[in-house]
Amino acid sequence: MGQIADARARLAQAAAEEEQIRVKLEMSRRELGELEKRWKAVEREAGQGERDIKKMHECGGTAQGKGRCNALYTGTYSILFPRKQDSM
Repeated sequence: MGQIADARARLAQAAAEEEQIRVKLEMSRRELGELEKRWKAVEREAGQGERDIKKMHECGGTAQGKGRCNALYTGTYSILFPRKQDSM
């Protein structure tokens, strides 16, 4: 009779461990999904930054020109690379 009780105890322990592993797996899957969303957002942002840099190079490396090039001088670039009159 002792062997049967011992086997049942081991079975219950294994079932509890399995449930813990299932919970951890589900949490990991959710975390992976969230990280993939963040990764895609960063990729989009980096792509936009790359396009902005290319546009800046087309303007001769500065955005102090007229028209289209002047319109590029907004957002992050105006903070990172302030114009001389902006920094005064």
